[in-house]
Amino acid sequence: MVRRRLLGISLVAYVASLAVPAIQLIYTSNGEVTEVDLGVQLVLWGWASILVGSVAWFANPCYALGIVLALTKRARRWAKWILAVALALAASSVVLMRVPFVGDEAGVSLKLMRPLLGFWLWIGSLTLAAIGAWFQESPAPDGRPAQ
Repeated sequence: MVRRRLLGISLVAYVASLAVPAIQLIYTSNGEVTEVDLGVQLVLWGWASILVGSVAWFANPCYALGIVLALTKRARRWAKWILAVALALAASSVVLMRVPFVGDEAGVSLKLMRPLLGFWLWIGSLTLAAIGAWFQESPAPDGRPAQ
């Protein structure tokens, strides 16, 4: 029961993280332009961060796979490890804060300035999922495994 509740809260937090501002960026060329991206923008375009050496976006497919496996009886042990990997991948995004990246061939640079609510909801959802996957349901009073 605890496992399913944690996984459910995790899913709600993940969906919420898509709808709110997740990160503040600064683009620099001839001047500075500040932009705030929603979580959904990061999910849609974050895969491109592999071009600058970041693997944090890959936490998202690991999270999706981990949730599905955590809800199946036979694959729960795999879910534990996949969700732990998802959390580690997501945590790697913190090292990118305030590091300048080349934004494009016109000399625009980009800095991730600070994480916002959506980022913390994302990290929280992954953390709850990882914790939830490690919970073993206690057996029913008659000795059968819990559903």
